[in-house]
Amino acid sequence: MSVARVPAPLVGRPFSRAEARAHGISDAALQSRPWQPVLRGVWKHELVPDDRATRIGAARLVVPPGGVFVSLTAAWLDATCTSSR
Repeated sequence: MSVARVPAPLVGRPFSRAEARAHGISDAALQSRPWQPVLRGVWKHELVPDDRATRIGAARLVVPPGGVFVSLTAAWLDATCTSSR
């Protein structure tokens, strides 16, 4: 079994399908190890922790400019930002 090539710009953070394609990772490859889906259209390497920072980074990739978070997501982000101060 071959080991997946991990492009340096994608190490340590979530990335979009477009970024993956730009670095030579196909949609089929994203369906296998070591890639893990975070949100629709966003993946991470299996060694990247699935923590709040990763989830917030993934959300930034899918929320359009000027978009906002509301309701429980906004409350969760507020608690995250407040606890990290």
